[in-house]
Amino acid sequence: MNAKSRLIASRTTLAAASLLACGPGMAQDTPAATAAPANGAVEAAAIATVERMQTYIGALKNYSVSARTTEDDILSFGYKLQNNETVELLVAEPNSLRVDVAGDDRDQLYLFHDGQFTMLAKRLNVYTQFPVKASLGEAVGKLLDDGVEMPLIDFIYQGDHGTLLDGIRAGRVVGTSRIDGVLCDHLAFRQSTIDWQLWVAQGDKPLPRKMLITTRYEFGEPQFEAILNWDVAPKIGADSFAFTPPKDARQIEFTAGAFATAITAEDQP
Repeated sequence: MNAKSRLIASRTTLAAASLLACGPGMAQDTPAATAAPANGAVEAAAIATVERMQTYIGALKNYSVSARTTEDDILSFGYKLQNNETVELLVAEPNSLRVDVAGDDRDQLYLFHDGQFTMLAKRLNVYTQFPVKASLGEAVGKLLDDGVEMPLIDFIYQGDHGTLLDGIRAGRVVGTSRIDGVLCDHLAFRQSTIDWQLWVAQGDKPLPRKMLITTRYEFGEPQFEAILNWDVAPKIGADSFAFTPPKDARQIEFTAGAFATAITAEDQP
């Protein structure tokens, strides 16, 4: 698995985290017993904390998440570089999503509103638009299946749909910790090729405040880290999900590799 993986053993953005498909109408009943191995290697308290987080996020109608992320890029001869990004995510049920990404390697915008999906690669000044006739949760699932990488979306999508804890071999509550002053339960889990840690706020708003994913069995064991700040009552304006192409922006057709090629090119110095 390469350094841009987030939580599952594939070349897609995890996470995270970030943070959509727990919306109303997207939840599925996933008993904790199906997530934990029969050998008891996963503590019940760790499972319960994740489920409490999922339930809370699933009840939210609108929310925003600001994230600071870092991820390792392993170069030849083991040189390890750290890439930094900020991610701003805004969700308004039942049909609107906005993700703004700014970082060392890319500056991008993702929009889903009223059945239309838009992606803009700002440094290349190219964009693509296409219809996605589905609910917000269904649209995100389809886009992820099609290889569209939206930072932090994978994490909550997997969590809500019962896959976040699939394949867990070990898991426990490490203890308590403060993230940006918020007292959190610190959880640690192991899957076949991934170690991941999660810090979930204690109290009546059990939101994920930090995640750390380590890719095992890959040279250099690259890591991805995200610090999350939530607003469960964001201000949403009439233009929050509007899109006006930048001056001289070029529209390209969304095919299996067209926009992915643009994204890759945007990463180059």
